[in-house]
Amino acid sequence: MVSQGLTKMKTQLNPRRTGKRRREEISVSFQVLILNILLEDYAYDKVSGDSVKEEKRKVKELDRAGTPCDGIRIVGLGKTYQRGRCKSKKDIHAVRKVYLEIPNKELFCLLGHNGAGKSTTFSMLTGCINSTRGSATIFGYDIDT
Repeated sequence: MVSQGLTKMKTQLNPRRTGKRRREEISVSFQVLILNILLEDYAYDKVSGDSVKEEKRKVKELDRAGTPCDGIRIVGLGKTYQRGRCKSKKDIHAVRKVYLEIPNKELFCLLGHNGAGKSTTFSMLTGCINSTRGSATIFGYDIDT
């Protein structure tokens, strides 16, 4: 998307212009390009935020109803590493309240930036580390038992 915007911007600029006027054109074009990228990201966040809320609502309803899951169900799973002996603002929240249901035989990919909690989530699901809140079941078996 960025490369397309840059190519479009290059074709719109007049290469014969020089000096202050050309610099102003370049500056305005970059500002428009950045604004378009920010607006598209905002629209994506708004849509993805709604789908996250919908998934959370669906998982909570299924869990309350006691509906069995043939795959993986994660309900409010979280991990907090404490700094010191008592709870404080300096505690590190590696994973915060994950709600997710993955049906059997469904391909699932967990993406995120560095430090997003991907490895911690899978470590909790596999039993390598304990979660500090929430629960998860894999093929009906609770990860805590």
